[in-house]
Amino acid sequence: ISEFVETVQIAQDNGELLRQLQDLRARVATLEDGLSEEVVDDRLNSILQVVGSYMSEWARSLGLEHSQWPVGLDLNARNPTVIAHRSTGPIRMYQMGGGKNWMGYHVVTHLALQRLFRERSRPVPGLLMLDQPTQAYYPPEKVVDRSVSELGDEDRQAVQRLFELIFRVAQQLAPELQVIITDHADLDVPWFQDAVIARWRNGDKLVPDEWITSPQGNSEDPNASS
Repeated sequence: ISEFVETVQIAQDNGELLRQLQDLRARVATLEDGLSEEVVDDRLNSILQVVGSYMSEWARSLGLEHSQWPVGLDLNARNPTVIAHRSTGPIRMYQMGGGKNWMGYHVVTHLALQRLFRERSRPVPGLLMLDQPTQAYYPPEKVVDRSVSELGDEDRQAVQRLFELIFRVAQQLAPELQVIITDHADLDVPWFQDAVIARWRNGDKLVPDEWITSPQGNSEDPNASS
């Protein structure tokens, strides 16, 4: 082995390879700097400020409690939550009144995140599904057909403001965002009626009865597929 080592010709340094190696090392250093905790935290804080500005504007348009203060997402808490930055101290979601307020803040938060995703072309599906967002405004008794006429003036106006906000944001972000709402409320205004795709009433259902062949939802034929 020693005789071979003495006789082998040592390859000369390749200047082009060294240059490429230096370029790659410089690129790695730049990428590492961009991934530093300080840079990531700064970018996240800026994003949360933008999201919070959307949330604050829309919370005020809905007349939500504490919306006179800047509103945003708090990701530093043990459980991430919505927070209102009051001058005397923060107010978190569980301190913000009842169901109507919680529902409103959930809606504006989802809309704000969707707006951010769409504006920055993030790989998040542009679909938001809301199931009965107006349920908090109705009494707990179950009724097949809900009408906004059974609500008081204040709640009726709040329901209309809620739908107006959702429609306005969906139009601003169209066609990148689609919002699907399932709800008993049926507003008698043209823009709402034009958006209704189906009314499941008088036997019309999302899952038709003919699709169900037994009380358990299974076909009598154990080999048949549903």
